[in-house]
Amino acid sequence: MNRYAIKNLFGIEGLNIAWYGIIIAYRMVLGFAVAIYRLIFEWDNSKNDLLSVLVVNPGGLAIYGGVLGGVVVALIYRKEKRISPFGRFTHR
Repeated sequence: MNRYAIKNLFGIEGLNIAWYGIIIAYRMVLGFAVAIYRLIFEWDNSKNDLLSVLVVNPGGLAIYGGVLGGVVVALIYRKEKRISPFGRFTHR
């Protein structure tokens, strides 16, 4: 497996994106999805202090927001790369 996921981004020599950068960005998107989930489904607890949604110490993180965010990112990636939703299970 190559170290870089994308080489020469936008045709610029040396502008490479490594796999670990994609993984870190993916985790940031998941964290954001968790915060949005908590804001929507715990509105009564956080309507007076919206930044409290970002604090994870007292209540922890709900897995639902992370899973939902992961599904959304996977669907966007699949659409961009034109990957079949069934992957290897399709017969040609």
